[in-house]
Amino acid sequence: MFYYLPLPIGHNMHGHGDSSAYDLHLMGMWMAFILNACLITYYVYGMSSTIRKQQLQLIEAREQSIRDEQLVILGTLAASTAHELGTPLGTMSLLVDEIKTEIEQSENKLTILEDLSKLRNQIGRCKTSLSDLSASVGASSDLFGGKQQPVCDYLQQIVAELKHSHPAAKINFRCELKTDTTLFTDRTLSLSLINIIENSIEASPEFVDITINNKVNSIEIIIIDKGPGLSEEALQKIGQQPYSEKKPGLGLGLYLAYAAIRRRNGIINQQNKQDAGCITTIVLPLAIPG
Repeated sequence: MFYYLPLPIGHNMHGHGDSSAYDLHLMGMWMAFILNACLITYYVYGMSSTIRKQQLQLIEAREQSIRDEQLVILGTLAASTAHELGTPLGTMSLLVDEIKTEIEQSENKLTILEDLSKLRNQIGRCKTSLSDLSASVGASSDLFGGKQQPVCDYLQQIVAELKHSHPAAKINFRCELKTDTTLFTDRTLSLSLINIIENSIEASPEFVDITINNKVNSIEIIIIDKGPGLSEEALQKIGQQPYSEKKPGLGLGLYLAYAAIRRRNGIINQQNKQDAGCITTIVLPLAIPG
């Protein structure tokens, strides 16, 4: 019922007329092996070449990012310096006219001395701003470095600097953080915050409220003023391109301030209040930017 017939395998086929078929089979196996090896080598070489190109592109992109970052830093400083110089230069122009008038009248020399003292202070501000701009050109400038500072102390220093520059401004400051909360700070961040707060002061010198809140792994800075607010066009363009509704302004300061905050993986948003004024919200991560 069952039948077994052994088949000739290998060299047992010699002598039976089928050796040529078996030789073709072996040759086909070797050709397939060589073809597969060539294909694998080709694709592996192509993949390694692609990876090398991607690595070179990443290195170039990283270098370009560093160059762009330095340009943003210098641009932020230059715009902030120009912004800071505008106020003292305007004040000096007014003081010169007043001194000229008072000298012509020569009735109250005490007032003249007070004006001269103010003029000297404004000149000192200009010199300080220009010194910061000159120092930033070198790579060793602290603009490219930074340090950890307690958040409340750091922002209190900025507010104190603004109060000194704008003595007539009414600035309310509240920091609702723990004393051990620290933030990685540098001069670029300081200039960005100063520029943003100064815009609020210019819009509403009688009231500017600054509140610092704690969030998960970040801090939130809320700046509120009672100015006229921002137009729809300004809300769309600010932060995306240089834009200013002030006739002598170029809008570079706020544009670069946005760029500097985003460079730190931060978030900035401006919107109008329902009644009057503007609310600026800035979220800064507490981690050191990489």
